[in-house]
Amino acid sequence: MILSRPQEIESYLPTSKWKDAQSLLAYTEEEEANILLPVLGQELLDHLTEEYDRLVAERQGITTQEFPVDEVDDTVRLIRMCQKAVLYMALANNSGLLSVSFNPGGGMNVVSAEYYEKADKETLARFERDAYKKAHRNVDAMLTLLERDAQKAEPRFAKMWKKSRYFYLQSHLLITTATQMQDYLDIKGSRERYIELVPDLKYCQSTYLAPRLGDALMKAFVQSATDADVIPTIKDETKTEAELLAMNAEVRADWHEALDRLRAALANYAEYRNPKLRREAALSEADMSMARALEYITAHQSSFLPYIESSPLYVAPEPTPAAKPERPERPAFDPNNPHNMIAVLPTTLKRW
Repeated sequence: MILSRPQEIESYLPTSKWKDAQSLLAYTEEEEANILLPVLGQELLDHLTEEYDRLVAERQGITTQEFPVDEVDDTVRLIRMCQKAVLYMALANNSGLLSVSFNPGGGMNVVSAEYYEKADKETLARFERDAYKKAHRNVDAMLTLLERDAQKAEPRFAKMWKKSRYFYLQSHLLITTATQMQDYLDIKGSRERYIELVPDLKYCQSTYLAPRLGDALMKAFVQSATDADVIPTIKDETKTEAELLAMNAEVRADWHEALDRLRAALANYAEYRNPKLRREAALSEADMSMARALEYITAHQSSFLPYIESSPLYVAPEPTPAAKPERPERPAFDPNNPHNMIAVLPTTLKRW
C-alpha cells in the first residue's frame, strides 16, 4: 500500500480528529486499485510502493515533518500526489458508510461525537464534491509530473509508465498529447480528460479521416506527428543547396498546415461524438475543417508524394504530349551552282 500510516491521513485532513485513522486504510486500499493502477500501471505503482516503504523505514514517513521542502524530489512529490488522490476519492465515495455505525443488535446509528455537530445534507454534499475535485486534481498533477519527466533527457519514470494506457504520448493518433488537444478543444488543460477522449479520437480518426485520405497517407500523417523524418525530402542534383533548402522548407510547411487542419477536424468530430462535450455545431465545424484539409492537400499534392499516390485524393498529372519531329533544314537555292536545277512546266497561253 502506498498509504499506510494514520499520521499521513491526518496531515492531509488537519481539521479531522480520528479516534483510529487506521480504519480508513481499507477504503484507500480499494481506491489504489481503482485509480492508481490504471494511471500508473502495475510496474510503476509497484516501484513507488517500494520507494514509499523504503522512505518510511529510513525517515519514518514522507510528510512535511519528515521531509523539508528543500529535500523533496519528484519521487516524494509523486507519492504524496498518489496518497492524496486515493484518500480524497475514498472519502468522496464512502461518506455514507463513514457516517453510519452498527450497534450490537445489528441496527444502524448515525455516527456522532461529543462537542461536534452532525453534518447536514448540504455540508455533506459539499464535502463529497470538494473531495472528488481534489482527488482528480491530484490525478492530473500526477500525469503532468510524469509527462514532464518523460520529456527529460534522462527520465526517471517513463520506462515504467509507458506500459500504462495513461502514458502521455498517444503515438497512434494525430493528436498525440493533452497539450496538443488543448490547442483545438478546451479540455481545461486536463490530462485525465484527454485520456478519456482517446477512444473517441481513435474511432473518429479511423472512421472519418482514414477512408478519405487513404491508408498510406493516413499512416504517414500519424507517423509525422512524432517523427519528422517521415516528411519526404527533395533531392535534385540540378538544384543549388539554397534552392533545395527553400523547396524542402516549403514541403515541411505544407505538411504542418495539412496536419493542423486534420487535427482541427479530428478534435471537432471527437467533441461531437463524446456525450460530455457534444455540441451540435461541432459536427458542421468538423466537416468544414475536413473539407479545408482535403482541399489543401489536393492543391499541394506534390508535397505529399509518394504517400498520396494510393489516396482517393490523388490526381495523376496529365502526360506531356510527344514533341513533333523537326524537319531538316533545306539549303537555300544557289543560282550559281551548276548542280541546282529548276523544273519549268509548259503552259498554254490563251487569248480571249
